[in-house]
Amino acid sequence: MSTVDSWSGGPRSGTGDHPSSTLSGWSSYRRRAMLRVSVLLAAVVVTVAAYWLPGALDGRADSTGGDRPATPPAAAGGATASPAPPAGSPSGVPSAPPSTTAATPSGQPGGQPTVPGTTATPPGRSYANTAAFTGISDGAAVDHCERVSGRSSVAPTKTLLTAHRRTSPSDGTYYFFYVDGAQNGNTPSTWTTRIWFGSSADGHLYTVYLLIMDVEEARRFWGGNKVANGSYADAAAIPPSAVVADELRVEQRGLADC
Repeated sequence: MSTVDSWSGGPRSGTGDHPSSTLSGWSSYRRRAMLRVSVLLAAVVVTVAAYWLPGALDGRADSTGGDRPATPPAAAGGATASPAPPAGSPSGVPSAPPSTTAATPSGQPGGQPTVPGTTATPPGRSYANTAAFTGISDGAAVDHCERVSGRSSVAPTKTLLTAHRRTSPSDGTYYFFYVDGAQNGNTPSTWTTRIWFGSSADGHLYTVYLLIMDVEEARRFWGGNKVANGSYADAAAIPPSAVVADELRVEQRGLADC
């Protein structure tokens, strides 16, 4: 009876044998475990977010993703090579903007038409405005037709003519011939042409001139002084607009043709 009375009096403090006490302890343990798991998961999420978020914002991943631009290769001496400049000009400087000037009708400034058969001087190119005979020398003997050569540095808008006057016996008339192929300008740097002298070969003396003229000025002069068949022109003087580039004296000793 005393035993029963002890049990009915309830369990002694600290024994832990009561069912409700055991259940309460398990629930507390489970809550603590779940809290630890939650904290651990939160730490993992924060870590992952910190690792990936910067790359996601600027559209790039870190080096393990393979999407970042490659680091420029190291140059000699350990320096980092600079990326190549954009195409178009040195050092990446943009090319000059295109001209906004409207095109003129025939390629000349101000819309002035180009004279057929002539060419304007290319921009940026310079010429010495010189010419000289090379295939004939001062004091040479010539025939009725003499083939001579020469060199020149003249703009495409210039032409060359030869002129000669008989000095013994004296004759005041000058006879003009275009250098072959130069009538419309674009005279080459070396050339060959023909000059016709008198019809007798008795030691007549001539002075021969090489002239540089503007194509248009030469055309006007020729038109006003050419003979009927257009094979040559004659005048009492060399036109003032002509530049005398070379001069020599010859003696006619033959009648051979070219």
